Amino acid sequence: MNRRSRQTIRGVTILLALAIALAALPASAQTTTGTLRGMVKDESGAGLPGVTIEAVNDASGTSRVAVTGADGFYNLSLSPGNYTVKAELQSFGADTRKVIVLLGQTQGLDFLLSLRASQELTVTATTPVIESKQSEISTNVTEQQLRALPQDSRNFLTLFVMVMGLVPHSQHARPSPWPFLPLRFFIAFSSRQ
Repeated sequence: MNRRSRQTIRGVTILLALAIALAALPASAQTTTGTLRGMVKDESGAGLPGVTIEAVNDASGTSRVAVTGADGFYNLSLSPGNYTVKAELQSFGADTRKVIVLLGQTQGLDFLLSLRASQELTVTATTPVIESKQSEISTNVTEQQLRALPQDSRNFLTLFVMVMGLVPHSQHARPSPWPFLPLRFFIAFSSRQ
């Protein structure tokens, strides 16, 4: 190799090393935060989704909020400093911790939340609908009930003894199928299905 080629290779190598060094400088200057991450669990050790994590900077009072995912994990990028971090979920007690976030560092902070005893009990009930304008007694008789019923005659009126609470009616009464029972019944037939 001649002298000119060596100088060219040396120049290209120096330029390449300088370009790599300059490219690395902005990458290190981009890190201005630290990371706080962890998991929020219940007493059984299962991850709690929907927990609100609030980190308040003790010096400035600024806060950042994250919510845990379906697996109970959270991730917060914070400026370096001292923080008060609170994990809170409705029906669970809150857990508060103090932590120092360092520049470019990832710090783990897990929480354990316990179910909170409720002081208030709300019972909601509806009253049943009562028909007050009309009173009627109805029943369904199955085929098995018909077969089991001892009958002396083939008179369908004998089936009325199976209707609980049947009260005699004075108007439009039919004679009783049993002469020894002086009851009279009102029988209404309907074409409604």
